[in-house]
Amino acid sequence: MPTRTHKLHAHTLWRVTAPGSSGAKLQKKFRSGGNPGLELRGGTTVHVETTGKTYIVIRWNPPRKYDTVRRLVQTLITKFDIEPVDPPPVPDASAAQGAASAAQPARLPGGFLALKLHNHMTSFETTKPSTAGLSIFCDRFIKQGTFGQVFVAEYKGEKAVAKVFGRVDTKEPRSVKRQRRATTEERWDAARYEVAASAAFPPNKKILQLVDVCMWRSYPALIYPRFDLSLLCLLRQRSLLEVERRHVMASLLHAGAHLHAHGFVHADIKPGNVLINGPGLKHRDDWSDCWNDIVRVPYLLEVVLGDVGSVELGDPDQRVHSQTAGQQGVLKTTLWYRAPELLLGGSRWTFAIDAWSLGCLGVELVQGMPIFPATDEVDLLHRIITVFGPPMEGGGLSQLPLAKTVPFPTTPTWPLALVRSEHLLLDILTGLLDIEPATRMSCAKAEAQVVASVAPHVVWANVAMQRGPFSVTRGHLEDHVLQWLQADPYWSELGRRAADHLDSRCMAAGEEEFKHEEGGYTGRQAPGCNTCNTIDMGRPLQATRVSAWVRCFLELNRRWLIQLTKEVRTALRTLPQEELRGNGQHFFSTCFSDTALTYGVIQVMKAGPRYVPEHFDGGASLLHAGLAIFGTRHVEVKVAESAADKWDVLPQSAGSFYMGNMCAAWHRVRHLDRKGAGTLCGAAGNVHIAVMLRTDVFREERARSMITPPTPCRVFDIVNQVVASSLATDPLHFPDLGTCLAELSRYAG
Repeated sequence: MPTRTHKLHAHTLWRVTAPGSSGAKLQKKFRSGGNPGLELRGGTTVHVETTGKTYIVIRWNPPRKYDTVRRLVQTLITKFDIEPVDPPPVPDASAAQGAASAAQPARLPGGFLALKLHNHMTSFETTKPSTAGLSIFCDRFIKQGTFGQVFVAEYKGEKAVAKVFGRVDTKEPRSVKRQRRATTEERWDAARYEVAASAAFPPNKKILQLVDVCMWRSYPALIYPRFDLSLLCLLRQRSLLEVERRHVMASLLHAGAHLHAHGFVHADIKPGNVLINGPGLKHRDDWSDCWNDIVRVPYLLEVVLGDVGSVELGDPDQRVHSQTAGQQGVLKTTLWYRAPELLLGGSRWTFAIDAWSLGCLGVELVQGMPIFPATDEVDLLHRIITVFGPPMEGGGLSQLPLAKTVPFPTTPTWPLALVRSEHLLLDILTGLLDIEPATRMSCAKAEAQVVASVAPHVVWANVAMQRGPFSVTRGHLEDHVLQWLQADPYWSELGRRAADHLDSRCMAAGEEEFKHEEGGYTGRQAPGCNTCNTIDMGRPLQATRVSAWVRCFLELNRRWLIQLTKEVRTALRTLPQEELRGNGQHFFSTCFSDTALTYGVIQVMKAGPRYVPEHFDGGASLLHAGLAIFGTRHVEVKVAESAADKWDVLPQSAGSFYMGNMCAAWHRVRHLDRKGAGTLCGAAGNVHIAVMLRTDVFREERARSMITPPTPCRVFDIVNQVVASSLATDPLHFPDLGTCLAELSRYAG
């Protein structure tokens, strides 16, 4: 059958094949009297161009699209296949490149394939169906099921797999394990169900599409596109990068959400049913020459959800089964990915069982092994309760038939250590693995979160400091965004300039002798004040990728910055006009969306255990952010309630980001040894590199001092309190790489 691309265009030549008919018989059907073809209304003619043994090629003049040709042929032949012989117009190169990695779509809509299978089954005893274009390699066996086997195949010159609903003869070149002797009716019912399941919901690029159906050796055979390997095989070969894990999860959540939106449950989501095409991203340390591949990860790692033949209706009142209610529950989904409500005897399961399976699969992506490798249902239930704790008293699970018979441990261990370190997926996995199905996160909601930028989380919220309340929120950049930032050619230039400051004097007494700093503004225009901490800010920051990331971060959080400005203005209106002075009036004439993170100070430090002395920051750190590019260090904060020598630690590694009102906190920075440090061209040894981002507020000279609080003091106290409160309660978001690349391109233009 023709592809969708072929159907969209008119063709001159069409091949017609009919099961059980020879080319000569077909030719007679297309002859009108003594003429070699048909003459239709409107000056259209159809001539038999070529006659083969099992087919004919007809010529339309003028050319016609698929639907027109099909209607004519249907008036002459009941059962037939048609496809164009001449190719459609060549698509543009970009479309061809995007389509090269995609799975082949269904040749016919699912309803037509169901009808075609029915016709094959009703006529195979009297008419041998055509298998033209299909080659099944019985010696290349993939897997075996209850009703048939899956083999490598070729279909009309394309890579395919054939799911044969029959028993392969042991005389084949490679014998396979014998299966249960299913009856012919059982095999046909299974084939009908799978084709009907494929036709029950609209096609989706993240769900395996049925290509065609045919009969092979009197057995129904379903043709699917062939993929390189399954996710199960890929995980055995290597671990996935963070960006790849997010892409796999986003693809599968999209597939689950699509099924659920149309009222179906997959009911058997597991790594073996996830199919992969493409090599994915290469594991390397230097991304400077291949960062473009990171953007194209969807093309480099094509992911689809397969085995849709197991789908069930999501509404339990509409399901019809021969099993008992208990059997309906326990037979659904493979053991390791089975939801707790099924284990406890629940029969009215819904879409939540797919969400649980995806949560288990997500943990497996992170830690490289199944989260619940149980031996039986009882062992699985014990493992689940050990990790997540017992069902909530009065909740849905506690009402299920078997809930009272199982002893429950009481101390949950979630989140697991490896999952806890996965900042970008932790919240999503926690929601998908909610033990109560009623409150479990849906696939659609989880997909929205995994695709959107991940929100940093609050570390300190309104902690009392010597200069008032203090809040810090922190997060971690996505791997591919960090790698893009690290691949900026600017770092090599910076290394050469910093070399004079990072030589043998690096462990001298004065900090200025082993730290190199330079800065600039991150926005499109210079800030109101051209200095920050005595550093010249009158030129753009030379780290252009960092500046692009900062501008995207500010744009993504623009609503929050505007709301913060409104709250500050509302609070300052309680002061008399004469108390505001220049710094206070500044908040009424500017908005945080324009002044936040305006100054960028790049710090280059030689690796080694040392401290930056404890200190306060000036007014520009009312809204302060730190972004680590290379190396490992700790930001340590002393809160008022702590003992004199007690410091609370905020660990920082490459890709770590924090933002807070650092002008309120007594803090210091501890640099660690060479582990995790980066090497710069021209710099002596390994180095730490961080970017300090400060805000263009409190412009008056005295307010910029780090020793005394910003002035006027009452203005500072009010604004600081508003900022600390907003940081503690309002979520922030990180930009993705595509947004950063677009911003960098616009700025360069």
